Amino acid sequence: MESSRIRILIVEDYDPFRAFLSSSLSNEKQFEIVGTASDGLGAVEKAQELQPDLILLDIGLPQLNGIEAARQIRRLCPKSKILFLSQETSPDVVLAALGTGACGYVAKSDAGSELLSAVNAALKGEVFVSRSLAKNEDINFKDSEFRAESCASSFESSGDCRPLLEELLEAAIRVTGADCGNIQLFDSATGELRIYAQRGFSQAFLEFFDRVFDEGCVCGRALKTGRRVVVENVAESPIFAASSRAREIILAEKVRSIQSTPLISASEEMLGMLSTHYREPQVFSQWLFERLDAVASSAVQLIERWRQIQPAALNRFKL
Repeated sequence: MESSRIRILIVEDYDPFRAFLSSSLSNEKQFEIVGTASDGLGAVEKAQELQPDLILLDIGLPQLNGIEAARQIRRLCPKSKILFLSQETSPDVVLAALGTGACGYVAKSDAGSELLSAVNAALKGEVFVSRSLAKNEDINFKDSEFRAESCASSFESSGDCRPLLEELLEAAIRVTGADCGNIQLFDSATGELRIYAQRGFSQAFLEFFDRVFDEGCVCGRALKTGRRVVVENVAESPIFAASSRAREIILAEKVRSIQSTPLISASEEMLGMLSTHYREPQVFSQWLFERLDAVASSAVQLIERWRQIQPAALNRFKL
């Protein structure tokens, strides 16, 4: 019976709040507090040693902040779920925290009423965000997804949807904690993906990946399969076996992890690709995939609307 209890690690540098968390959860018979830590480095070490079921993690920690600690823990303890508890309420901080693959974010001011609900949701694999934070549209990104139809007028006169695709790319980078990314459009005449919007890449990268049609890179593999392709560590991925030059260019860009999500219409027509790139190896979560799918859905609507207004649009694009 003892082995079936949920093993919890608490990481908090403020002694009274750490005591509150420990007391609150110890009162529940199904939980066992297996350890505590008061700084980020200690959190990583304890997590690796204990491999707990759940980690309650603060953000403003000494030595290593909670977001960076979470990224390291996700690689070392992929089965451990992470729930943030912090006084930080900035949308950028909340999204960056959730972008690590954490199962939730509780504002410390709400912990008294929401702690148990958040813990139970996290253990079920659900994403929990404090009610006081969820009202913020910048945090509740999936609910604030804009519809392409409402944006059509912004490019009817110019015939160019690049600014809106750039906005969507920025959103994808922001909500997934990526360092750079791009949106490619599919040229049906040549069977190639062409970069149309990008952020953070060198000219050498843009020139090399200006036209992609084979499987020697992540977006090329996603193009061939029609499914999202994820590479958690570029240096170890077999995808680049056919193109050592592609691997070389990507590593020179200091990119270590990539995902490419196809943009496919309701009629199953390939429209393009949404890719995000990360400087550190990543462990991708369902939460990240849901956010990427929300952005991809908006991008598909936008491209389809663009094509209705400018039928030959995809034959004229150039970065």
